[in-house]
Amino acid sequence: MTKKLSTRLVTDKSENIRCSFLHVFTPRLNDLNGKMQYSAQLLIPKKAKNTIAAIKQASTNALKNKFGEKVPKSARKTPLRDGDELTDEGEERPPEYAGHWFMNVSNERPVGVVDEQVTPMLDSGEFVSGDYVRASLNAFGYQQKGNSGVSCGLMNIQRVRKGEPLGGSTRPEDDFDELEEAEADDQSDFFDED
Repeated sequence: MTKKLSTRLVTDKSENIRCSFLHVFTPRLNDLNGKMQYSAQLLIPKKAKNTIAAIKQASTNALKNKFGEKVPKSARKTPLRDGDELTDEGEERPPEYAGHWFMNVSNERPVGVVDEQVTPMLDSGEFVSGDYVRASLNAFGYQQKGNSGVSCGLMNIQRVRKGEPLGGSTRPEDDFDELEEAEADDQSDFFDED
């Protein structure tokens, strides 16, 4: 039997990788396969040479593990998608995608989530889309219903540092001013019946 090639990798902590569509505390339904999954989208700067090289090598190994030396041409691609290209619907992507590759990673099993000191994180409010991360991934080849390729499973994720929230999120302190006590207590009789 042929020895399996390594398909595991950890993204480089110094390459400013951000997370988006972060669902690592509670699983979410994947519309494509109908399964509940923990997931994230990783935004990887195109200049992140170490991480990109690791993803390409793990992807190549995963395809060789799946198909041997005769990898179908349709499967010979990395799971990285170009953030500078239009969406499948022909629309511009949000500005944070510019100059980045992005990839969707998921797992049906709970993933390990830790902070900068490798302390487990349990509160979803502490870790949000837009934070900078490092992720451990496992690449795998697939072939189903005439479609073949390579994808990456999310094993664990570490917050490296806080970032500006993505997805239109704002902080309450940015949206609201403090109310004077008189304003907070002033309740008009607007809804009183006559």
